[in-house]
Amino acid sequence: MLIVIGLTSSLLVFEQDFDHFMISQQYGHITPQQVELSPESVVNAIEAKYAARGDLHLYRIYLPDTPSSPYLGQLSSTDEQGIEVFVNPYTGKIIGGRSDKTLINRSFELTGLFK
Repeated sequence: MLIVIGLTSSLLVFEQDFDHFMISQQYGHITPQQVELSPESVVNAIEAKYAARGDLHLYRIYLPDTPSSPYLGQLSSTDEQGIEVFVNPYTGKIIGGRSDKTLINRSFELTGLFK
């Protein structure tokens, strides 16, 4: 039990670095440009893309923390399955998405079981 807690906690220390690496590997590198889009423009792009899916609701958006990071929009559905959407902060193009059940989120859930 201590080994599992130690390993998952160690993973959480490097959460952001690991996540940024995985996003850039999976969806490509974002080249910084002069002008970044406003959060409202990004929200509109995400809502337009998923308008046909009435079960999804955008509930959170994260701003890029580096010039080469995407906006991250989090959507939830009525069946409690979430989607994370990555948006290029300069073009507004949706570059990809994934389930919110990532390795990091699973680690959070796992460490919570032992508390």
